[in-house]
Amino acid sequence: PTGTNTRLHAGYRACPCLQGYYRLDRFGPCMACNATSPGLKCEGEYPSVKTGYWWSWESSNFTDVQQRFVSFIRQLSITDDTYNKLSMNFSGHLPVVYHCLLPDSCQGGITNEDMCKNGYEGPLCSLCDTEHFSWFNTCEKCPPLWRGVLQLVLVPFLFVIILFGLFKADKLRMSKNKRAATIVDQFAAIAKILIGFAQVMAGILSAL
Repeated sequence: PTGTNTRLHAGYRACPCLQGYYRLDRFGPCMACNATSPGLKCEGEYPSVKTGYWWSWESSNFTDVQQRFVSFIRQLSITDDTYNKLSMNFSGHLPVVYHCLLPDSCQGGITNEDMCKNGYEGPLCSLCDTEHFSWFNTCEKCPPLWRGVLQLVLVPFLFVIILFGLFKADKLRMSKNKRAATIVDQFAAIAKILIGFAQVMAGILSAL
């Protein structure tokens, strides 16, 4: 039959499938992998999801359906008569395969737990988990708590020191030229520009 390797002995099963074909019954026909979805790869006679693609066993009893599929795959690799007769076929439906919005987030596989790379979760692996944060369409590891605390303390402290130094220099400068614009005023104007720029960039980045 189409898709089978007739040069190998069948044994306690149908003839093995060729590369690029899969079966859902131990004694059933082989089906072309690409005819089902471009996101599937077929090795070892069973389908799995390629890197950059995603599927989910979604139903009220998805754990049971997923487990039955995994059990069928395990039994399919047994070539003698010790295979489990209750897992000789998979009668459920394979999930729909989707192309991931962020290809680097999806590693593919078989089960729901296989789909996302470390740090990603959710539909199409498009969300960051609780230990990662979104940065330029990637999920980066959250920094340790001590680093965040240090930044919260150190940045305002340095700002106060710089502002105090500018104020002292400004006072000395104004005593020599009362018409000149103060350094503090100039610093405040620059700070407003920088804050406005940061707000615009934050809006752009959050929309990506």
